[in-house]
Amino acid sequence: MTEGITGQREVDLKYRPAFFVDYLSQNARQIFAAFDMDLVNHPSRANLVWLRRGLAEILPTLTRGQLINHFIHEGAMINKGRLTANLNTRRGIDFYPDSYRLYDQTECNAFFDQLSDDFNPEQVWILKPANLSRGVGMRIFREFDGLRRQFQEGDLSEPVVSPDIEYIAQRYITQPLLLEGKKSEIRIYWMIASVDPVRVLMFDEGTVRLTTLPYSLDDLDNPLMHLANTYQQKLHGGSDKAATLKWTFGQLQRYLSEDLEIAAPNFLEAVLKPRIRACLKEVVNAVIDELRDTQSEATCFGVYGADVILDASLKPWLTEIQKNPGLRHDDPVKFNIVPEMLREAVQIVFANESGVWRDLPRRFEWVIGP
Repeated sequence: MTEGITGQREVDLKYRPAFFVDYLSQNARQIFAAFDMDLVNHPSRANLVWLRRGLAEILPTLTRGQLINHFIHEGAMINKGRLTANLNTRRGIDFYPDSYRLYDQTECNAFFDQLSDDFNPEQVWILKPANLSRGVGMRIFREFDGLRRQFQEGDLSEPVVSPDIEYIAQRYITQPLLLEGKKSEIRIYWMIASVDPVRVLMFDEGTVRLTTLPYSLDDLDNPLMHLANTYQQKLHGGSDKAATLKWTFGQLQRYLSEDLEIAAPNFLEAVLKPRIRACLKEVVNAVIDELRDTQSEATCFGVYGADVILDASLKPWLTEIQKNPGLRHDDPVKFNIVPEMLREAVQIVFANESGVWRDLPRRFEWVIGP
């Protein structure tokens, strides 16, 4: 093993690996370039191919020994509808909020049938486009007459949401953990290094994302109160440019144990992280058969995001899996996480490919593995 730029031990390789990074992955390119990795201009010349788009076209052209950062069927967990379908078929899932695919008529009917006939201010659901990200197209509802007409009765004369998008309805966490009065969610960075054998890992640090405005159920249409996604917070003009939008795990732990005094000083390490790792294990087990159908001689892997909301009792709720975990690192919190996370993830997949594990991983923690 040799010492790397940041002092982290690297995998000894017989050759200097070459990376192809597509034009949409500028943040990944910046990180790889900073680590002095060779960047080539065509996938055929690369040991590792990093894409955001175009997987179906490039994957069949790759050969044995090349690595690529996606699985052809990862939509089984990335697509919110398919994730819902896969988790709803498994017993004992208590970490995924009740969710229904409104584009499936059976589930659509089941959703509306379970709603209370009387108005209930605590009966709140969020509609999410199944195949969009960054909070785009999300809407929160506690009144459902318009939705019922559109989805159950097929009346599109006055659609409440876009009739051209497939939606899921997910039970809204109405009593989230509030940090200084604001709603928050945790972004987890994790990876599937191999599907045969199954090797899944979670990075030991993530980000805690906050809304700009204090949380309130009195205004369900205000994304600055309800969508902790940083893109949504910056997108809407009412956002305070000086607002703190991210915390570290250390800040979260101190706030829970010292300010709120509702958690032990080791809550994140002893309780929360093991629970999240257990959630990720269930997700992978639910989709592993689909992921194994790689349709390529190349070795597929994936680096993903997972969004987790803590409720007021500190129970974690996994709300979705992200195909692109957000590698932009121009704020202080992500600057100290993302480059090292991606660098170690790459080390791990090369170690897995070469069979040289030794002391790896360093900061990734096992979810499924040796």
